[in-house]
Order: sequence, then structure tokens, then C-alpha cells
Amino acid sequence: MLLTAAVTSWQPHTERKRCSGVRSGSSSEHCGRYMRGHRRPAQPPTANWQPLVDSYLSSYAGGVSRSDVDYAEAWAANASQFTAAGSWRARVVNGSLWVRPIHFYEHWKERASVLRILLLAAQQASALGEPLPDSELVFAAADSDPTVLHSRRRCHAPNTSATLHGRRRTRPAANCPRLPVFVHARASALGSTALPLPEYSWVGSYHSPPWCQMQPRFERAAAAWGWEQRDARAYFGGACSTGISRQSLLPLNRTHGELLHVLDVGFGRSGFVNPHDVERAKRSYARLGVGWGNFSAQLPPDYACRFQVLLSVPGFGYSNRLRQLLACGSAVVHVQHQSHEFFEPLLKSGVHYLTLPGGFGTGGGETAVRSVRQQLVPLLRALRSDGTQRRRLGRAAAAFARSRLTHAAAVSYARALLTAYGTLYRSEVVAPSPADSEGGGFFRIDSARDLLRAARMCDCAADNARHTPHAARPRHEARCTLGGGIACHPFPRGSSGCWAARCCAGWDCPTKALGCPKVAAGNASRM
Repeated sequence: MLLTAAVTSWQPHTERKRCSGVRSGSSSEHCGRYMRGHRRPAQPPTANWQPLVDSYLSSYAGGVSRSDVDYAEAWAANASQFTAAGSWRARVVNGSLWVRPIHFYEHWKERASVLRILLLAAQQASALGEPLPDSELVFAAADSDPTVLHSRRRCHAPNTSATLHGRRRTRPAANCPRLPVFVHARASALGSTALPLPEYSWVGSYHSPPWCQMQPRFERAAAAWGWEQRDARAYFGGACSTGISRQSLLPLNRTHGELLHVLDVGFGRSGFVNPHDVERAKRSYARLGVGWGNFSAQLPPDYACRFQVLLSVPGFGYSNRLRQLLACGSAVVHVQHQSHEFFEPLLKSGVHYLTLPGGFGTGGGETAVRSVRQQLVPLLRALRSDGTQRRRLGRAAAAFARSRLTHAAAVSYARALLTAYGTLYRSEVVAPSPADSEGGGFFRIDSARDLLRAARMCDCAADNARHTPHAARPRHEARCTLGGGIACHPFPRGSSGCWAARCCAGWDCPTKALGCPKVAAGNASRM
């Protein structure tokens, strides 16, 4: 997909003191209104991310200051590995990106991925002659919105309609300290003020290629399996061990095989898992009367396109496979998690997909479990009896994926969010000095090698010249050194340390070319 198909015409200004970003011919009166209201001229109807961006930034209409970002950094620096796998602070100065690590737990393998998305957004903005406005921001990585528990401990309000971990909780009050943290997913229904960016898997994750390569595969599979050829049962394929709502599918699969086809690939196929989670899952399987260890072989993700109905069920947190299922052009039943990806508010239940309620916490909490156990089978029976609705939902899902869920659209959204956020940033932003890039300070990010250094990673497989054997642990892969003599080690399984430099692998390495088509300022190239 060409970037120009998903690029907005928003005109950012480069200085806040003047109305230099207003198009030529605009009146001084218009300039005054434009600066006071922090609003941009209306965008064309194509790929208009602005209403969504405005809704996310509505809590910051009065502006964002350095003290807000300092507060967010202090929160991130004290977050445990169970709250956020890692975090960093970024600074945009004259369109250039600078990054300072805050906290990296060593199991965080995708530590450079969202940084890569920010770099793509900054490069797109500069190529269009509209550099990102100066600002500072904090990002924290987690499977759920990591800011929610912080808000629960500190804030009280009379509205108790939200649910957290299956219990009634209050939403934050209007005067609650804001936490302007950029995240993978946001819990809007719980009053979160976090700002969602496209999550890490958009640029690939270990063995899974970037979405710009995956999306055509899903579209080809959808075309190869015509609607009448597809299995009418509802399909789920993944690690059921990662959440009780997924585990609840297994007894239903046994008793309602005419409606469901569930393939449980087990923990071992889904990446790093804490041993305590494995033991907890084994106990849960025993309570459900499901045998442990009878796992299915992992099938290609586009295997899902062989079914007319697809299930999206949360695991440890939100499930990032929703865009894959929509791209198949099947009817999607989505069990909600309170943490949602950036695009999900644009989806309409009954139009693009069907939803079942879910809460916060692992697997969507008890709310999601009740939805699966009590509502899923009646809903699937109704869908089975209404072929017209299944087909209509599938067509709408495919159309949404083609228009809103492309790699280009995701980068364009990130650019729109960062530009809008930058216009609200009220403090002066100064470029770090060269001396500040040493000893854990800011790193300027212009290339993939810069991303490696800032994320304290190295491509050990490609960097053969600097390989040294790990004599003490020969079962582990080799280690190498990062710039400045920092030793890089393999990512451990089960370790809870932090801050160590680590080898990257597969698509977690920012030096691995995405191979995504890019068009900016009229020139085509490859990212």
C-alpha cells in the first residue's frame, strides 16, 4: 500500500511562538484562533485520523508540560516488570528523534519496535516537509494499559460503572494527576488518559514478519478460499493457556464441536512465559477437565481464512491478532478486553464485527469468562442460522482492514498523534548535547543502528566479527558486544533482571529490513 493513500494533509508548524504553520493566504484572525485553540485546518475525508486523535488527547486540551512528562517518567522508572516490561523517554527537536532509556527488563525482546514506528513517523513527516513539532514523551510497554492500576490507587470518583479484575471500581476524578504515557493499548472505559501507538507487532516480532508482508498473505488466503468453501464453524487457534477466557473455549469445543474448532498450541509455541503462569494454567486445565499437553501443531496464521467465523479472545492482555482476523474477510466475534489497540474505537459492533463484553486483567477477567461460557454458544447458533449476516460482517471487516489497517495507515496515524501531541506541548525543548549521549543519556535516532544502541541490543547473528562463545553456558547462543564494549547476552528464560544489553533475533532486530513500500514527497523507496 502506498503511503500517499493514508497520508493526511495536516500542516504542523515548527514554532509555537508564531503561526508559521498556517497555510499561505490565511488571515491573521484565523491565525489567532488557530493558535489559541490548538486546532488544525480540516483534513480531507481520506484516511482522516484526526477525530480519533482528538478523542485520545481530549484530557490534554489545556496543554502538556515538562512537569507532566517528568511525572510520567518517575512513574515508569518505578514500575515493576509486572506493570511494564520497559520504558523510554523520547524528545523531538526540529523533527529529529532522541531517546533515553528509562527501564528495560531483560525479557523485553521488542524494546526497539515501537521506537522504529516513531522513527518511521518522524521520517514520513520530514519527507512531506512537515516535521514533527518539538515535544517530549514517555512510552511504557505492557500487554494491558499499564497506567490503570496507578489511577486506581490515587483517584476516586462517584462513577462506579467500570470493572477491574471482576470488581466494581471507581473511575479517576477530573482532578486526578494525569499520566501522559504512550502505550500499546489503552483502557478508555476505565478513564485512562494513556495515548495508544501502533503496537510492536506492526513492524514484526521474532519469527512473525511485519504487517506489510503479512496483510497480503491474508488477502491472498481469503481470495483462495471462497466463501462457500470455508468451514462454517467458529475457529480459534492459539495458546489457550494464556488466559482463563481462552481456556473456557476448550470444554465448549468438546461439547459443541458442530459450532467450534479450537486448536490449542500451548505455552511453548507462544514465546517467553513465567513458570508460575504455567503452573497456574495446569491447575486451571485440571479444573476444566481438560488434559494438559495435548497441544496442536502451530498452523500458519492465514489458516484462519478457511473459516467463515473467527474468534478473537484476549490472552495475558489484549490480543493483537484482531487485525489479522478482520483481513480474512470472515465474521469476527471479538471478546473484549478493557485495553484496546489504537484503531478499535473506529470498529462498530454489528457492522464490522460482533462483540462480547470483557473486563481488565488476564484474559479479560471474569467478565470475559462469563461471556465465553454463557453467551458465546447462543451467539454462534444465531450466526449459523443467518448466513446473510455472516457474509455482511465479513465484507465489512475486509473493507475496514484494507482502508484502516495497512502499514501505511498505521504510520500515518502515529504521525498524526505525535503532531497533535506536539502542538499541545508547552515547554521549551532543547536538543541534548553530544556529551549527554553517554552514560544512559539521550541517543539521537537516525538509523536502525541507532535503534540498536539506544535499546541496548545487538544483532548477534549478523555481527559475526564480534561473536565470542559463551563457555559457561554452551546451551545458549553466542554473545557479542555492543558499541563501547558492552557485552550482549541472549535473552534469558525466566530471569527477572534488568538493564542488561541483549542479543536480538528475527524481526525484533531493527536492523532487519521491513521490506514495506513507502511513498513520501512523491518518491518511492523501500523501508
